Amino acid sequence: MIEAVSEGAMSVRQAMAFTGDSRGRLFQLMDAGVLEWFKAGRDRRITRKSLVEYLAALYVANK
Repeated sequence: MIEAVSEGAMSVRQAMAFTGDSRGRLFQLMDAGVLEWFKAGRDRRITRKSLVEYLAALYVANK
C-alpha cells in the first residue's frame, strides 16, 4: 500500500492533464482495476505509479 502512493497521487482532473485521457475514460480504467485509486474525502485520487504504468503499457503496445 505505501509503495503504491510513495510517488504521490493526483486528482482525476490532474490525471486527465497528465495522460490526455477523458474523465470518463479514467473512471472506466479505475472501475476496471487498471488504475489504483483511493478516496480522499469525496474525491478520488489516482496513484502516480499506476498512471505511469498505464502510459508505459500503452507506449509498448503501440510502438
